Amino acid sequence: MIIGFIGAGKVGCTLAKYFSICGMQISGFYSQTYEHAKEASDFTQSQHYTSLPELVNDSDCILVTVPDGQIVTVWQELCQLSIANKWIGHCSGLLTSHIFSQHKVVHPFAFSLHPLYAIYDRFSCYMAMSGISFTLEANENIIP
Repeated sequence: MIIGFIGAGKVGCTLAKYFSICGMQISGFYSQTYEHAKEASDFTQSQHYTSLPELVNDSDCILVTVPDGQIVTVWQELCQLSIANKWIGHCSGLLTSHIFSQHKVVHPFAFSLHPLYAIYDRFSCYMAMSGISFTLEANENIIP
């Protein structure tokens, strides 16, 4: 599974670096700020994207790691793209996967993954992740 990140802040950088150390494949980052996407991609040895459709095309799973107040806006942009078989998640501790709904139907591969840790830095917190617990909440249709 290839994971792409929308948002290149503290959470996105930390999780991408940790996941890559654990052997997961990271496609890269798309961000409102090109410089942040470039820094994050350099840090994780992945790509930086200037277009959301390119990131979506190159990824099997998309983690939306933007501030909570921007998740719905990003979701609305994602709904305009081909995401039918993509895993879509966010890292908010306040919101559920139901935020990823369209016409009152939750995206079939929607989830929320939240580290139980205050991520305070883009480039060092990944070192603590191996000892951190995560909460996972998902649409009941994807849990085996």
